[in-house]
This record gives sequence, C-alpha cells and structure tokens, in this order.
Amino acid sequence: MGQKNRWVLISVACVAVVFVALLIWKVLLRHNRAYDDFYSMELNTSVDTTKKFDENCKKVYQMTDRFLKSLPYSGKYPAGKATGQYTIDTIPADGYPDYYAGKYINADGKLIILIKESYFKEKYRKCDWYKELTEMLGSEDFGCRPAKYNYTELINGMSDYAWGLLGQTMKDLGIESSGAGLSDYENRICIRVKTEEDEQKVQTLLPNDMYQTEVFDEEIWW
Repeated sequence: MGQKNRWVLISVACVAVVFVALLIWKVLLRHNRAYDDFYSMELNTSVDTTKKFDENCKKVYQMTDRFLKSLPYSGKYPAGKATGQYTIDTIPADGYPDYYAGKYINADGKLIILIKESYFKEKYRKCDWYKELTEMLGSEDFGCRPAKYNYTELINGMSDYAWGLLGQTMKDLGIESSGAGLSDYENRICIRVKTEEDEQKVQTLLPNDMYQTEVFDEEIWW
C-alpha cells in the first residue's frame, strides 16, 4: 500500500472517530436537556441550600412578583370563565393566561413554568406566548415544561371542592376531609380524607385525574 493510500485511510478513520464522538455527545446532550434549554425539571426538596441557590431564588421572587403585578391578565390568550370564588395569590381562575399552568423552583433554584400542553412546543422559545411571558417576568432565565391542566381548570377545581358540587356531595355522603391543596409541580389537586373507606368513596366522585386522594387523619392548612 502506498504512502498516499495510507494517509487517505488515516484521514477517513479520523473523520469517522470525530463523527462518532459528535453523535455520542448529541445523544447525551439530548438525554440531559429539558426541551430546548438546559434547565433541570427536578423539584427542589432540600432544606440545605447553597449561596448560588439562594441568589437564584432571589431572582425568581423578583420575576414572580413582576408576573403577579401584571395580573389579572388581559393579553392575547385569555382564559376561560371562573366558576367559583377560589383564588391563588388573590387572582381568580379567569385572571391567568390560558397557557399558564403553574410554577415551581427547581433543584438549582431556577424558575420552572408549567405550560398547558396544547400550547407547548419542543422549541417553545419561538412561540408567541413565550415572548409574552418573558415580558411579564422581565427575564428569560426560566424553563418550561408541559402540563395537562392550566391554572383556570385547577382553580375552578378547587372551587368545586370548596363550594361546588364535589364538596357538597362529599358532605352529603358524610365524608370527612382534612383539607385540599393544589400542587403546581404535580399539576394536581390533592384531597385529603381521614379514612380509607372515605378515600374509596371520594374516588368514585372525582370527574377526572386532575384530582388525587390521600388518607391523612389530621387537619391541615395548605
């Protein structure tokens, strides 16, 4: 084999190695990414925080405060009607954007916004609702993930438990509840009851998987 052919083979081998390395890097990157950004979707559950985490949280509080001051919402994506009196941060069910489904702080102290899945796109930063949301928050330093129920549906669900048909039916059946609360991270309403028997009864009343039940025999305050 001539020297020229050997150099050709070496060049081809080098190109192949680089190609494989790039492919592996791309797969690993896709595995660790959150849609079109690098924000972790993991909920923060630790009581021990770092200085960096606290700095991130301070920025989150500023962003969310700005967001709340922009409500009740009057933009391009109005929500459905409020069907009850329940509010979150004093905002009723029809006071949030239709795409908004809640928020939480991730394991790095960064803000994660839940977006109703009918609005969500993998490349969501190109969406009009995202551009609007960045203006309301005053920053692009946040991640997004899809969720089934928006805040209008969740808040109306809480109203149904507190003052509506669901709550009244529970009372009529003698079901004792120790409270209910909305989990942004789980995109669910959790109803706590005092016995397993009551839990089984409640589960037959729930209209959809927006609700979940838990046996808890002490009074709670969410």
